[in-house]
Amino acid sequence: MTLGSSAPSGSTAPPGWHGEVGSESPGWAIPGVWKPPPGVHVQKSRTWRRGSAAVITRGGGEGYFRGEQHLIFLPLHDYGDAIIQVEGGATQRVPTAEPQTIGFRPAGVGIRTVIPASPYSFVAVFQDPAMYRDLAAEVTWPATPTDLEPQAVVPDAHGARLITALAEEMAGGSLDHLLIDALHIALALRIARHFFGPTWRPLSAGRLSRERLQRVLDYIEANLGSLALGDLAAVACLSPYHFCRCFARSLGVAPHRYVMGRRIAHARHLLLRSELSLTDIADAVGFDSQASFTARFTRELGVSPGRLRRERA
Repeated sequence: MTLGSSAPSGSTAPPGWHGEVGSESPGWAIPGVWKPPPGVHVQKSRTWRRGSAAVITRGGGEGYFRGEQHLIFLPLHDYGDAIIQVEGGATQRVPTAEPQTIGFRPAGVGIRTVIPASPYSFVAVFQDPAMYRDLAAEVTWPATPTDLEPQAVVPDAHGARLITALAEEMAGGSLDHLLIDALHIALALRIARHFFGPTWRPLSAGRLSRERLQRVLDYIEANLGSLALGDLAAVACLSPYHFCRCFARSLGVAPHRYVMGRRIAHARHLLLRSELSLTDIADAVGFDSQASFTARFTRELGVSPGRLRRERA
C-alpha cells in the first residue's frame, strides 16, 4: 500500500529524540524528530557507517516521526489495524500486517501513526539517503531514487530476511562491517524494486582482473583486523555495489563470506601457534569482542577456541 506524501509543513513535535528510551545503553541517536508514544523501549541497537538499526517495542497510542534518514521497518508480530497520516495528507487505515511484510518511511516526511493498545515490537533500519543516490549510477532506474513515497506495509519475504539478518547480527553482539554494508545495499535495492518494478535492473558485472583481485586479496590478508566494504571496493577502484558482484563472480563467494573464512583460518593458526589470549586473537582478526569471536568460531568449525587450544597439547 503506497501513501501519498507532501513536503513537511512544519511541526509542533518536540526537538529531535536522541538516545534510547527505556534503555541503559546510551550512544544511539535517531537523527530527526520523534514524538514517541508511551512505553517505547529500545531492546538492541547498533550504528554503522551509513546507517543504524534497532529492535524497538512500543505501546499503543499515537506517535510521530520525521527523520533525516530513510526508515525501513519489519513488524515482528501482529499489531492490529493502524491509522497512518502522512503530514499534510489524508488519514488512512492500514490493515493488520501479515508475516514477512516491511514498511518504508522516506527521509524528510512526517508520519503520524496510531496503533491499538497492545504493544508490539519491530526492527527499524535507518539508511543514509546518499547511499540511494550513489546506487543510481549502478542500476538502471527510470526515475530519481530520491523521489520516494511512504509505503505502509508491503509483502517482501526477501526484504524481511535481510532485516532479520541485521537483527540477528545485533542479537549476536557481533559487528561484521562487510556483512552489514552488503545487507544495507541489498535492502536499498529491495526498496527500489517496490517503486520501479520490472523497469529496475542492475548493470552487468564481470570478473575482477587478475591484478585487481590479487590486490584485494593481499589487502584482506594485511588488514583482517579492520575491514569495510568501501575500503575493499576502493582497492579494486570500484563502487561497493559493483565490487560485491564482481568479487562474487571472480571467486564464487561474497566478500563477507570470504573474509570470514580468512579470519577464522588466521584465528585457528594463532590459537595453535601462539600464546596470545583469546581476547587478543579476537581483536587481531576483526571481532569486536571475545564472545562474538567464540560464537562465530564455534559455529564455523564445530569446536570452541578454548577447546581447540587445550587439545593442541
